Order: sequence, then structure tokens, then C-alpha cells
Amino acid sequence: MRINSRLFYRLLCLFIGLTVHATGSSILREAHLGVDPFTSFTLGLSTTFNVQLGIIHIFVNGFFLLFVFWKRKSDIGIGTLLGMVSTGFLIQYISPLLKPLHLSQNVWTMILALTIGVALFSLGTSFEMLSDLGKSPYDSVAPIISDNRHIRYRYVRLTQDIIVAVLAFYFHGPIGIGTLVCATCNGIFISNWRRLLKKTPMYKHHIAPRTH
Repeated sequence: MRINSRLFYRLLCLFIGLTVHATGSSILREAHLGVDPFTSFTLGLSTTFNVQLGIIHIFVNGFFLLFVFWKRKSDIGIGTLLGMVSTGFLIQYISPLLKPLHLSQNVWTMILALTIGVALFSLGTSFEMLSDLGKSPYDSVAPIISDNRHIRYRYVRLTQDIIVAVLAFYFHGPIGIGTLVCATCNGIFISNWRRLLKKTPMYKHHIAPRTH
């Protein structure tokens, strides 16, 4: 019963993470502030090749999945597959729901959208990581390199996001202040969110690995 209960909360954590992550990206997208580097890259590819964002997300994540499988296949789980399949489609369907909010109507709503969008994006990613059910392939790359090379996670994530942001620019993805903030600060935000989430009762009592 304990194992089933823990699995339930881990799945809940994963679904919260995927939804919050996609909502953060959608807010940035609808505010025309540029989105996180990976979504910007996939949006650029989607426009360039006239393919649905959800399909492009699966294809590009499949490339990163090969790296994860090669380096640390134990990181692959149900969260990896759900992240691959659902994130692009979630952004695709959440974005139109935000249009009535007119997030780009003035500078104040754009500043608010930037703050909330970046916060939700990094929070969602942190929830996905804490579920320990497998991260999206893109989010798995930095922790693997960090562990193998003994470099702090935030610096690896920064480098990864900057490289992908350059690719996004090349493919005419939506680049803006949101992309810059995500590329330079995501590692720090995710590290801080994870530290805070590990202090919550839900994590301590229902998600954290049991010690005997």
C-alpha cells in the first residue's frame, strides 16, 4: 500500500510538472516575449518545416533520448516518454486559451507575464525532476553531464540553453527577453525550486525515497 501511495504522489508530481511547465511556456509565447530556448527551437523548426509543434517536440526529444540512453538509460522512465509526447501538444492547446488575456497589450502585463511565465516554467521542470519517474530527454542532458564531469548543474544547464537558443535564432524561433532569462537563469531557478520543494510535506512524506 505504501508503494502504491508513493507511486500515486510521484505521478501526481509528474502531471503537475508537465502542466505547469507547458503553461509557463505558453504564457511567454502569448506575451510575445520569446519562450524558453528548447520551445523556441522547436517552434522555429515547426514553422520552417510546416509540421505541428507536438510532432516536432517528439522528434527533437527523440534525438536527446539517444544521448540519455547511451549515457544513463536508468534516467528513462514514464516521465521521459510523457514529457516527449505531451509537452509540445500541451503548449499547442494551452496557448489559445490564454489569448483572451491579451498578455502583450502593455508593458506592465508583459512584465507580469515574464515573471509568471519564467517562474512556472522552472517550477514545472522542478516538479518533473522530483517525481523521479524520468525527466524529459532535454532536461536529462544537463544532470548527466553535471554528474559525469563534476560540474555544477546550473552551469551545465546555462551552456545547454545558450547553445539551443542560438539554434532557435538560426531557425527563426521566437526569441526575446523571455528566452534570454530562461537561458541564463533556468539552472539557478530550477536548483532553488528543487531545494524548496524538497522541504514540502508532500515530498517528505509521500515522494522522498524511503530509508530503512
